[in-house]
Amino acid sequence: MTSVLRDVPSSLGRELTGNGLCPASNGAGLLFFRTGHDPCGATAIRMQEPLKTHVVVADEQPDIRKLVSMTLECYPHLAVLEAHDGGGAWLHLQRYKPALAVLDVMMPVIDGLQLCRMIRQSPELHHTRVVMLSARAQRQDIQNGIQSGCDVYLTKPFSPSHLLDTVDMLLGHQPLPHSAPQYDARQQR
Repeated sequence: MTSVLRDVPSSLGRELTGNGLCPASNGAGLLFFRTGHDPCGATAIRMQEPLKTHVVVADEQPDIRKLVSMTLECYPHLAVLEAHDGGGAWLHLQRYKPALAVLDVMMPVIDGLQLCRMIRQSPELHHTRVVMLSARAQRQDIQNGIQSGCDVYLTKPFSPSHLLDTVDMLLGHQPLPHSAPQYDARQQR
């Protein structure tokens, strides 16, 4: 199987050519084949872009969902998957095994609390961090979120910078500042 290299920087092209590889063109991009081999039967060097970390964002309100997604998309290494209800989120979770899920509590089909419990019960999703993002801010609501297994419970309205701080903390990028107004459920258990 051959791989097409698109937008190959000239320096990489020189390096590949200098390492016994020759460029060939198929009209769609550059293929690099080992010299001395027939391009039809040769194995091309496979170049892939870095893998992205998947994040599922589920909220029935399109404006909130878009705000969360746009906030998270400032990280080039994150691939954000959106769902307008818990059922769609569950399908994304099962398919992509994301590192993070940002869930609203009140959603149709499957609510955020039940979805969080499903994530915690799934051996395939045990690594997934869960942020609850909800307008429900009463003490009992927060306690319900913690009991469902979320890592952090954020209340709406939320600050995009605090969401980013939370993501940094959960994905191991940097510690969360003490001033951020959220409930770290891991410390509450």
